[in-house]
Amino acid sequence: MTDSSLVPSQMAAFESLLGSWEAFPLVHLWCDRGRGRTTILRALQTRLGGRLLSMAEFAVAQRGAHPLAIEDSLMRLLDDALAAHDRVYLDDWHLIGDVVESCYEYPRRGYLGVIAAAIAQRIATSGKRLLIASDAGLPESLREQARSVGVEEFDAEDYRRLCERFAGEKAQAIDYAAIHRFAPRLNCHQLRASMESLSRSTCWSTDAFRDYLHENQLASNVSLPEVAPVSLEDLVGMDDVIESLLANVVFPMENDEYRQAYGLVPKRGVLLLGPPGTGKTTIGKALAHRLRGKFFIIDGTVISGTERFYHTVNHIFHQARENAPAVIFIDDSDVIFESQREHGLYRYLLTMLDGLESKSASRVCVIMTAMAIKHIPPALIRSGRVELWLETRYPDSSGRAHLIDTMTRGLPAELLPIDVERIAEASEHCSAADLKRLLNDAKTRVAWLRFREQAALDLTTAFLDAIDSYRALKAKYVDNRRERDQKGERPVWFSVPMGES
Repeated sequence: MTDSSLVPSQMAAFESLLGSWEAFPLVHLWCDRGRGRTTILRALQTRLGGRLLSMAEFAVAQRGAHPLAIEDSLMRLLDDALAAHDRVYLDDWHLIGDVVESCYEYPRRGYLGVIAAAIAQRIATSGKRLLIASDAGLPESLREQARSVGVEEFDAEDYRRLCERFAGEKAQAIDYAAIHRFAPRLNCHQLRASMESLSRSTCWSTDAFRDYLHENQLASNVSLPEVAPVSLEDLVGMDDVIESLLANVVFPMENDEYRQAYGLVPKRGVLLLGPPGTGKTTIGKALAHRLRGKFFIIDGTVISGTERFYHTVNHIFHQARENAPAVIFIDDSDVIFESQREHGLYRYLLTMLDGLESKSASRVCVIMTAMAIKHIPPALIRSGRVELWLETRYPDSSGRAHLIDTMTRGLPAELLPIDVERIAEASEHCSAADLKRLLNDAKTRVAWLRFREQAALDLTTAFLDAIDSYRALKAKYVDNRRERDQKGERPVWFSVPMGES
């Protein structure tokens, strides 16, 4: 492996390591998985000589040794290599750390730090040179003495060079600047898999590359087959909301030409506010289908109050940044805050929304849904954090008529005709979800009476009766809720003025 095989980002790290290793006997190369860490080490070994130690050699050294003496095997492996060579390269240090530091039951937990101190002392006094490569940090005793060099994120030219190496001249048909803007955090493994897929399909185009990434490499936490198929254009009675979401969130993510020319970015924070059943969650479903691998959700399946809650939330934010531009959809956020159990989530979201100003995360949009603004901490929704407020409303009479007409299409002939206008007029303040449920109640009642051979009831009358029953129940719920709100206490963060964080 020679340095001529390195792409520009790898070459920059390679040259920095060459200079650093002359001045510092201990050097640390760090980068995320798939950025060519081992490739750089092999190029350095070809140029400078020395011994390259991989985890395969460590596994051989550990074979037959006591399972609680992992650190001792590492020290022996390094001692032997340093005795025979002036330069030694140790790859994948983090894998050893994962074994001995991440297991709480490991009886020698922390002992790796002792071995690290011994390694640092050995290098400082022996005149030998050691390069340690990992995807994470080093123990403090090594970090204090080491010169650290990282591999920057790949740019469009890195993408081009890697893909042409994997696929040859056929890969020249692709616009790598467009691919990089669409998915700027791809690694070598993902690019290789993409080229192999395009080779099998024999379709070499930028669109085919993008489609492959959407379907296979950009991993959302949403299983689309389990999400009811719906599009933004299908949502009735919220044209202004859909128009604003398309313009401020979807358009900057999907339209590469305008995003590049005008420097567009999605809104950092969006609040969808409205009564229950007015389509807030349905908007999330539509966005999931529209954005696919660039849509992430935090909902009731991410259970607040549990030990893994913050780990899961942090992982979702990390995945969104990796797949940016992306959307994080926090459904029923007011329910989480109202519970008063997740005080830390408030501060966490403040930090995340403020952090979304950084270059690496500026193309992540957080959309929160809520039924009542009073349950959202004021500092969270101040200007600059939540930049766009959208209100979902109950459909008007014509909207309800359209919904009822759509829902009743395909019903058995014996249930029709139905007085759509009369039902629409009677169902004021009913949401689309309410109408769907009321129609089902009406159909159930008609079918039950016919099964029991009782007096026939037409669907219109059954629908109107269901609306009356629903209104009576809703009135009781409102009274109970008002009584509870009068007795309840609000979380302490609501005393924070709007201008403070």
